[in-house]
Amino acid sequence: MPKILMITYYFPPLGGVGTRRTLKFSQNIVHYGWEPQILTPKKRAFYSEDKDLQKQVESITKVHETSAFLPVQFLQRMFGHKTNTGIFSPQRTGIFSYLRNLIFTLFCKPDEFRGWIPFGVHAGKKIIAKNKIDLIYSSGPPNSCHIIAMHLTKFTHIPWVADLRDLWNMYPHSYNPFSWKWRKLYDMRIELETLIQANHIILTSTEMRDSLIKCLPKFPAAKIHTITNGYDPHDFFRLNSTKSSDVLTIVHAGNLFPWRSLEPVLQSLAVLFESAPKYRHKITIKLAGLIPQSELRLIERYGMQENIQILGTLPHAQTMALVQKSTVLLLLTGTINHAREMIPGKLFEYIGAKKPILSIGPIGASSQIIETENRGWHFEKHQCQHIAVKLKNLLQLFEAGELHFSFNDDSKYQYESLTKDLIKVFNKSIENNMNSNTFFRNCYSTYENIRNKNNCDYQSTL
Repeated sequence: MPKILMITYYFPPLGGVGTRRTLKFSQNIVHYGWEPQILTPKKRAFYSEDKDLQKQVESITKVHETSAFLPVQFLQRMFGHKTNTGIFSPQRTGIFSYLRNLIFTLFCKPDEFRGWIPFGVHAGKKIIAKNKIDLIYSSGPPNSCHIIAMHLTKFTHIPWVADLRDLWNMYPHSYNPFSWKWRKLYDMRIELETLIQANHIILTSTEMRDSLIKCLPKFPAAKIHTITNGYDPHDFFRLNSTKSSDVLTIVHAGNLFPWRSLEPVLQSLAVLFESAPKYRHKITIKLAGLIPQSELRLIERYGMQENIQILGTLPHAQTMALVQKSTVLLLLTGTINHAREMIPGKLFEYIGAKKPILSIGPIGASSQIIETENRGWHFEKHQCQHIAVKLKNLLQLFEAGELHFSFNDDSKYQYESLTKDLIKVFNKSIENNMNSNTFFRNCYSTYENIRNKNNCDYQSTL
């Protein structure tokens, strides 16, 4: 039975999409004869904990928790997170903001989890020696997980698969807020070393894969794969389809940010209520996740307090129950530059819930799935009039008891199916261990020229 060392920061009891992706993969690869060994820090800080997920870890062969120097809780307070309420203040001003940005630029290299790297490498070497590991797998962000894996594969020559849930430099506003050139060059150098040393790389959307290939045309495309996020059908329960309320319920499961705002929905509701006031008490939007205070102010400005329910962060099981009881699910992909390339993990759980999806954001990877899979409707953020018309149409069908949908088969998005693709990558990595060091020497000298020539940064739009 081959053994795999899976390096991850996000693992139960932490919640979130990153946790569930690694957890589901680690559970399913057992059915293909692989024995997972998890490497993660002991005391992990995050805005969301989900102790119910801890019960699912029992099927994992071994979880190795290491020491780490992680001042994340202090940094979270600098972000303004209040995890007990689900409300946070991401925008600080004045000297506090400057100090926060300076700390992240100078010391968070590649990120604020760098204090785990020496401990993770030390523990990883011991685990590999004791358990005769055949393959290394890292899941990031945080990118520090990939740094640990890079050091381990250099030291042991064991093949390594890097799972990039986001591209390396997706969030320059966090780690290089001053746009300093030296920091950008540093990040590019570390990123390149990661890409070169990995035997295979996994991305979560075809658009992200295409972006990487475009930026690195001499990088072997055979090393780069797409395995999306997914859903586990066991996380859902089926409800009676009979209408149980006179209010149309829209659910958004996930965090909101200034760049992923509810404002297009609020504007659309304002248009709807102006033209059809009778619907003001016929629609409710439930928000499960972190919400910035700026969104609260928007809700008040549009006078939608009675239509919006803020539930805060919930355990995954409760979130899925909420999703199942909804009438329509809301997907907001946001306005940051890479929004066209990204596919929020919640989209696949929405698909698994078999509920219609109202999607708002740029046309891109998410909208393509919704369209091709016949899962709902997509609008761009400026199309408030069109969104209002769609909401009115949904309300009319809902009142008449005629809001019914049929969906395409979605089994390819189940984690059991996605794991088959992951196993293929694992097998290729073991069979074809590429000489990364030689490739690094041949291509690094042209790396910066290639990216400049293509005018290609990961934070740029497609």
